[in-house]
Amino acid sequence: MLEVAVIGAGASGLVAARQLIHAGLHPTIFEASNAIGGAWNSKGTGKMWNGLHTNLSKYTCRFSDFPWPDGTSTFPSVDEMHDYLEGYSDKFLTSSPSSCNFQLECKVFNVEQVTTTTAIQNSNYKVEWTDLTTQTTHSRDFGGVVVASGFFNTPKWPAFVRNL
Repeated sequence: MLEVAVIGAGASGLVAARQLIHAGLHPTIFEASNAIGGAWNSKGTGKMWNGLHTNLSKYTCRFSDFPWPDGTSTFPSVDEMHDYLEGYSDKFLTSSPSSCNFQLECKVFNVEQVTTTTAIQNSNYKVEWTDLTTQTTHSRDFGGVVVASGFFNTPKWPAFVRNL
C-alpha cells in the first residue's frame, strides 16, 4: 500500500488523510503540536484565544458527511471546533482497519524528491522531521506528500517545486 505523508493535522490535513484512506492509500500525519486541530487546537498550542467563536455558523462551517453534535453553539467556540475535529478524526481516521498513523509533536523540516531507477521509475519523497519530545531527527521515504500546514506558517518551497 502506498504511504503518503500529510504535514499538518488541522482541518485540511484531516480531510486529506481521510480521502487518502478512501483512495486506498496509507497516510501518516505529522503535527508539530501536541494534538490535532491546527489553529483550533484548544490544548494550549493552537492559534486561537479562549472565548473566540467562529465567524461562520455551524450550518456553513462543517464537513458535508459529519454533522455537528446536538447542542453546539450556532457560532462554535474554540473548544467546540477542536472537539468537532477530534470527533471527525475518531470516526474516519482512527476507527477503521486502514487507519492512519499520527506523529504528534513531530516537526517536518525537509522534503526532498527522490527518484529511484528500477524497471519502473518511481518518484518518492524523503521526509525529514524532528521529534520535539526527544529532540531526535528522523527520515523516511513516502510515495507522496500533502502539505496542509495552514496559513500561520511561512512557506519554504522545496527545490523540485520551485523548478516546475
